[in-house]
Amino acid sequence: MSRWTLHVAPWALPWIPQSQATVDALLAAFSTPLRILKDDRRSLVILLPELPDSNGGHALSGGGPWVCKRPRWRDGRGWHRLLSLFQPGEMRRAFDAALRLLELGIATPQPLLLMEHRRWGLMVESWLVYRYVPGEAVGEEQWPLVVEALKSLHSAGLRHGDPHLANWLKDGLGGVVALDSGPRPMRFLLADDAYDFVLLRNCVPAVRPLLPLQDTWKWRVAEARNAWVQGWRRVKRKVRRR
Repeated sequence: MSRWTLHVAPWALPWIPQSQATVDALLAAFSTPLRILKDDRRSLVILLPELPDSNGGHALSGGGPWVCKRPRWRDGRGWHRLLSLFQPGEMRRAFDAALRLLELGIATPQPLLLMEHRRWGLMVESWLVYRYVPGEAVGEEQWPLVVEALKSLHSAGLRHGDPHLANWLKDGLGGVVALDSGPRPMRFLLADDAYDFVLLRNCVPAVRPLLPLQDTWKWRVAEARNAWVQGWRRVKRKVRRR
């Protein structure tokens, strides 16, 4: 048994019908993209100036353009498909995470909808659609804003998990926008808040003077965790070369 499920963000429910006709119209739009942003084994990311209307071929209202992302690597791996029987898929986590970030007042691309295709309960294809945000790579003047955004996330009991500067965007108003964030509950003994800051430091060492928690036990735990992760990655790279 195979079926598609459509999840629509609460703010978009008034103008996007949750129907099979909407799914069919979106799939047709995904198959004939006007602009491809990324196309490799890991993911397909396309840009659509507008979304189709399932009733008459006209664009749905609500503005655009829209970024549409499919995680090929995740959806295609047997292990991840098996896990999808027991836990949300990657795009569902990203969809829920974006809504949570916006609730916390942390700027992130506004999610529109999520489409999931399951066969016998296993995830085989998923698409996340969110509003395109124009911007530039963050510069040194935005580093304090990134640190404050992470503090806000930690205050809510959540961790970022991948806070590299490449996952932040400078908007046209001088603020920052979080990209590809999947916040999850913090694990106290693993010092997840300090580990977020250590990962940020790994990305740009010069940001260290702005980081909190450096004189605490959490920072020492985070540094030890970082050393273990980096060491394990080196071992895996050596094994793969053989």
